[in-house]
Amino acid sequence: MKKVKKLGLLAVLVIAAMAYRPTESAAAKFCEYAYYYDAAHTQPAGRCFPSCYAGGNYCIGDVTEYYVLENCGDPCA
Repeated sequence: MKKVKKLGLLAVLVIAAMAYRPTESAAAKFCEYAYYYDAAHTQPAGRCFPSCYAGGNYCIGDVTEYYVLENCGDPCA
């Protein structure tokens, strides 16, 4: 009987977790990355563009630690 209760509780927890999961993750968004040489974002360094297929993303210029996400959406829709 204890196993049945544990399985029932586990099933309820799994269903609750699935109901509250995020509908769209940040990784699923397609955004262009605008890179800058400085933290104030005044000196452009490069850009990266998303692609609809694996390995199709491409960048121009330099990729730095300072960036801004732009034009987010789903270009494949």
